[in-house]
Amino acid sequence: MARGLVEVLGAVAALGLGVGAGLWAAGTPLSVRGLEPLSLVATVVPLDPARPDRHELGPLRVLGLLQLSSTHRHFGGLSGLLHEAACGRLLAVSDAGNWVVLEPRWEGARLVGVRAAWIAPLLDPDGQPPGSKRDADAEALARDGDDVLVWFERDHRALRYRGLSACRPESLGTPAVAEVRVPQMAAWPENEGPEAAADLTGQPVVIGEGAKGQDGSVEALWRGPEGWQAFRYPVADDFAPVGADALPDGQLVVVERRFRPGLGVAVRIVQARLPPRPGGHAEVRPIAQLAPPLTVDNFEAVAVDRAAGRLLLVSDDNFNPLQRTLLLTLALPPQADAAP
Repeated sequence: MARGLVEVLGAVAALGLGVGAGLWAAGTPLSVRGLEPLSLVATVVPLDPARPDRHELGPLRVLGLLQLSSTHRHFGGLSGLLHEAACGRLLAVSDAGNWVVLEPRWEGARLVGVRAAWIAPLLDPDGQPPGSKRDADAEALARDGDDVLVWFERDHRALRYRGLSACRPESLGTPAVAEVRVPQMAAWPENEGPEAAADLTGQPVVIGEGAKGQDGSVEALWRGPEGWQAFRYPVADDFAPVGADALPDGQLVVVERRFRPGLGVAVRIVQARLPPRPGGHAEVRPIAQLAPPLTVDNFEAVAVDRAAGRLLLVSDDNFNPLQRTLLLTLALPPQADAAP
């Protein structure tokens, strides 16, 4: 996530909870040693604390909002998300170098809990877990055909995994088969690198958080027959793209985040269409916005459950006691089938 937001929240934590809590919040624990079951407490929380019966977010219907907590010191920092259609589980990555698998529990269409969870380290091609925060800072997760790509910032790159699935937690011990480096990313800011990624029918897309042009847009990339090609993603009102996935109609759903001191975090859900040729600007249309006094935190990832017609968003708590891991589920809007 962006350095400014981390620094502000870390300072608040230190001031509000004392030096010990501030140091704990600033020290992200690196990856676990191996696959472990994860004990979670999932608490249903209202979208609107003043109106607990409210279930609408603009044109979107809220199907459930959970706060996830655990005594496991490595749980947190979730920043990338995929939905596994074969088993209904969620595959997540944390910016501390871990996989996390969540098995949601549903009552009809309502998200009411988590049945089971697992945690495991991300392994490089040599079978080794990350040795430093620079190596561990996973920020985005996307498919590439049958493979899974995990995108990292600070050292901008991806690790490619084959045969890995949330449906088989034991497969999380699979080492990466390759490292992917994209030359265009070398100029991206160190802590504002590949934040959002998706697979558009075999065409990987990656959006940077901070490689801004004179018009305020950020640089994004897609991989076509001629390799990685650049395009621009428009941003406005201090929002930055932090998560993405493919919609059933071939467009993108993008999560954008903004942090303003004194006002807190705001999150926007956007529908985007890629430009017809490299160098162009994506067309974007905001769908809904989540901001205080509604229940919101540092949402950084989104996954699409196509069969059920819903979005799932997860927040990154930065291992900070003042933040929360929230799992939000929304019904896909009818607008997802229309052009922006």
